Amino acid sequence: MRRNLFFSVLVVALPLALAAVLILHPTRAKSDDTKAAPAEVRVDNFTFGPDTLTVPANSTVTWVNKDDVPHVIASNDGLFKSK
Repeated sequence: MRRNLFFSVLVVALPLALAAVLILHPTRAKSDDTKAAPAEVRVDNFTFGPDTLTVPANSTVTWVNKDDVPHVIASNDGLFKSK
């Protein structure tokens, strides 16, 4: 009888202990507010590199112009423009 009582308590106590651990120490989802490493685009001999670049919203992209001619960077829909 003592053995059955021990296993019954164990069956109830383990899930409760696991639930308590999960409630007290929840995993944190990665926030969208985290800043990505600064991105850079180079302009050299009228060639932009990298060819494509995807960054999270509100990220900073640095443009490095190695050409003799100034360039202006802007989106067609007016969402961003170089300073």
